[in-house]
Amino acid sequence: MRAAVIVFITGFVGSCAIAVSALLLAPTFWKRSQEQYATDRLERACDAVVSLLAFLIPTVLAITTWVYEKTDVAWYGACLAIGVIWFLFVLVFTMYVRFNFVWGFQEKMTVGNGQNLVIVRWLTVVMVGLSVGLLSFGVPTFWIAFQKHRGAEPSAPAPRYEFHVEQSRSCPPTPPAPESKPCKPPEKSVGEK
Repeated sequence: MRAAVIVFITGFVGSCAIAVSALLLAPTFWKRSQEQYATDRLERACDAVVSLLAFLIPTVLAITTWVYEKTDVAWYGACLAIGVIWFLFVLVFTMYVRFNFVWGFQEKMTVGNGQNLVIVRWLTVVMVGLSVGLLSFGVPTFWIAFQKHRGAEPSAPAPRYEFHVEQSRSCPPTPPAPESKPCKPPEKSVGEK
């Protein structure tokens, strides 16, 4: 359990350091350039990220459940927890951009040169969050997949019980089934003559 806590804290602090440095450095690359983007394009991009996360989050949770049932190594769960946290962070930030930021613009928005850098930060969070989440999801999965599988350990043979049963016919033989009679013709209903 101690190893799982150490893996979780180290992975979380390391991935947060990567994200903070990426968020601080991303606007510096957009200082001189200015681009016009259609708001419907940004909305479609947000919808695509949400659709991807709608697939990834339950998948990671299902893999986490499977890992805890099949293995007794706790650090697998710590890595998968980091992935889920990043996916949820990307989801929350994407929802903010989609519904609170992009909807405030009419048809086009200018990104860069100090304007609307939330979009730049969102793109950075999506790239870093999905990369770290998929990496922390993939490492334990591939670790499990490429481990040498131990064969089943031989167990003590099961005790063998023998039961001796004598069969005798003490009952008289059953009589043959009676012959079936043909069906009666249908009766006429009350209203018919």
